[in-house]
Amino acid sequence: MASAVSGESPSANVDTSAAVSPRSSVDERIQSLRIHIEVPVKTQADEIGCFFHLQPTTQGCEISASPKLARNLSLARQTVEHVERHITHSSNFVFRSRKHWTLSQIDRLVLKVNRMRFSIQETTDKNYNIWVRGEAAEKEGVGNCGEMADSGMKYLWRRRKQDASIPEPEKFTIDRGNHEFIVIGRDPNTDPSDPSTWNSEAVICDPWTKTYFPASQMEEYLCCVLERDYNESPLTSVEEAVPVVVPYEKGQYDLRVVSAPVA
Repeated sequence: MASAVSGESPSANVDTSAAVSPRSSVDERIQSLRIHIEVPVKTQADEIGCFFHLQPTTQGCEISASPKLARNLSLARQTVEHVERHITHSSNFVFRSRKHWTLSQIDRLVLKVNRMRFSIQETTDKNYNIWVRGEAAEKEGVGNCGEMADSGMKYLWRRRKQDASIPEPEKFTIDRGNHEFIVIGRDPNTDPSDPSTWNSEAVICDPWTKTYFPASQMEEYLCCVLERDYNESPLTSVEEAVPVVVPYEKGQYDLRVVSAPVA
């Protein structure tokens, strides 16, 4: 994977001074956004060798963005920051929160996530399930990509209730890619399973990797997770807890919306 627009600050963020407020009138003027790049790499120099250890660079680049795209990127950044404040740890990406773990600490974290999941009584209402899972993950402070996306959806639904101009968020899953994330601003008339049909204002928001970027760049920055089943194959070393990821590739993996439209 190459660089991505990261939700971390101040070393990597979108300069939102160019973005318009959701309450502002939106026109089609093109704006220039300054992006500071951080590159996800796996280096043997790291004690653990975490794949997603972010090595900040001083390099920057510019993208052209309409006010709608700028607004959606700003919403995505705020969503990533919200999730980061409320969900501290991930059992399948423990090194996103800190570098040093013992095997017993990781085992306890996996158990905590499993207990939280088993305690949730799900219904046939997709959005209710998303809300309940997001609330539980925030209360416990733990969760993986799905729960982090749920927390982000919950945050965006609340924002949208206060401001109807905010576009409806959608929770997506990658079939066979074992990953879930949020899409902000996709035109509902486009094909959700075919990103090539999506409008230019659509944005990917991935709280698990702390990244957000225009959906047009998803094949560069979106990841699929090759996750092990800790119940069937327990960890025997801390190094095995490093998540194995591969870039999303159209045709190789299928996208599917798992949230429902909000009336």
